[in-house]
Amino acid sequence: MIKRFQSLYDVESCDGNIDNPEKLKKLIREIVETIGMRVVVGPFVANGNPVAPGATAIAIIDLSHVSIHVFTKSGQAFVDVFSIKEFDHEAVENLLKRTLGTAKTIVRHRRV
Repeated sequence: MIKRFQSLYDVESCDGNIDNPEKLKKLIREIVETIGMRVVVGPFVANGNPVAPGATAIAIIDLSHVSIHVFTKSGQAFVDVFSIKEFDHEAVENLLKRTLGTAKTIVRHRRV
């Protein structure tokens, strides 16, 4: 039976540049490097819409995916790291704090 490992990270009070496509691509690459995997396809970034301005970034990695949804009006980011290989969940949380953070940033992390 295949095991799965997934962490969801809700990030509040992100910096004001969270929808920058290059920053999002770089963040995905850094997450993948942090968990010791590799990008197979992507990362890709798509802009949000007027109802929920922001962006979505996603990459398929060798053992699953990483996705990031950011919303500029609320300064929030929602990150999903899913894999069939165990990874360091706290290292990803620390990376998100450093990369998206301000003095007011809060990261809520839960494993699924």
